[in-house]
Amino acid sequence: MGSSDTASVEEGLETPFEIIAPGTLTAPFVFNSPHSGRTYPKAFLAASRLNLAALRKSEDTFVEQLFAPVVSLGAPLMHAHFPRAYLDVNREPYELDPA
Repeated sequence: MGSSDTASVEEGLETPFEIIAPGTLTAPFVFNSPHSGRTYPKAFLAASRLNLAALRKSEDTFVEQLFAPVVSLGAPLMHAHFPRAYLDVNREPYELDPA
């Protein structure tokens, strides 16, 4: 996990998410940060009406870093590399604006 606040722009999402596993699993929890991704596919940016600065306002920046200590406590940490503006994994289809 990097400490950079910068977004990256790439051709695609080669690594959409990451799972950081503890050496020994001792906690019955999985911590997840699904909205802290900062990797924007070029095609997505080209198709968006919003610029990168506007899109970045939907990020939960650094949540994966706040959760990082759980790995040393024996719990795995999963975090997305893709931004919520690209794919919001916590939304049901009926919650999306059809327009």
